[in-house]
Amino acid sequence: MKEPASGIDQLVTQLTQAETGHVFRRARQTLLRHDSNEIVRALIRAMRGASHQRSFDRAARLLAEYGGDEAAEALATEARTQRRYPRLAIRAFAQCVHPTVVPVLLDILEFGKMKQKRAAAYALARLHSPLGIEPLCKASALGEWGIGHEATEALNALGRPHQIARLALSEPIYSASDHVRVLQALSCSLLREGFWRPVPFDPKRFLNREAQDYNSGVREQAGAAAAFLEMQSTLLRSGDALCTDALLRAASGPGESGSDSLLRASESFRQPGAPRITLLSLLVVLLRMLFRKS
Repeated sequence: MKEPASGIDQLVTQLTQAETGHVFRRARQTLLRHDSNEIVRALIRAMRGASHQRSFDRAARLLAEYGGDEAAEALATEARTQRRYPRLAIRAFAQCVHPTVVPVLLDILEFGKMKQKRAAAYALARLHSPLGIEPLCKASALGEWGIGHEATEALNALGRPHQIARLALSEPIYSASDHVRVLQALSCSLLREGFWRPVPFDPKRFLNREAQDYNSGVREQAGAAAAFLEMQSTLLRSGDALCTDALLRAASGPGESGSDSLLRASESFRQPGAPRITLLSLLVVLLRMLFRKS
């Protein structure tokens, strides 16, 4: 016969406040005899009513271990709103196996308080999520501002630049343009080897090498990203501005190729035989006028 909810609350209290490992293990074995839904609700109550750090940490980590929608929602709320133990709340939430974990951590990394952002950066590194690479690179590029130092440490925990780049290419929801954008952000990050030595990263060189490696697990994605980067650098290179130049516009509606297609000029306004007006040609004209007057 099951004990009432108050009995489960007493067991959870013993579990979260146990001074010795023997008391902790005995309370946990007794708790496992009860319904998991009741245990989750009791752990949520214990976590929210915790009066000191150890009780909160134990309740939150046990809640992440049980998992489920109710546990994930309660942990996400604590990760967003906990002010006394934000690091412990975010660490426990990151241990929960649930599809909302990475999106919530990314939101905290962007909009949370400073302590929450730092904890979210380390949590994303521990999860090895490709979706966290770009925001961590952007934060790292800030240097000593904001969470730049913590973001750099989180990226270093993911590995060397080519390992991080392969992780980014392994993300299935990314398109070729997304891959290029993430690798360009990685090239701007402040990754360092040791304490001082910077680690350079060239996206074009990496993609070309990876696309030619038949043993690479991301060879196909690297080839598509390399082609997109080459097309981007060819079609969108800078040039001299002319008075007859026009902005690019789409020649038709959205194509079947998706968002990876670059825009092209719908028509050319430059006459084939028209001379180009440059600063040097203007100086030559002015000098000729001066010589004629003299």
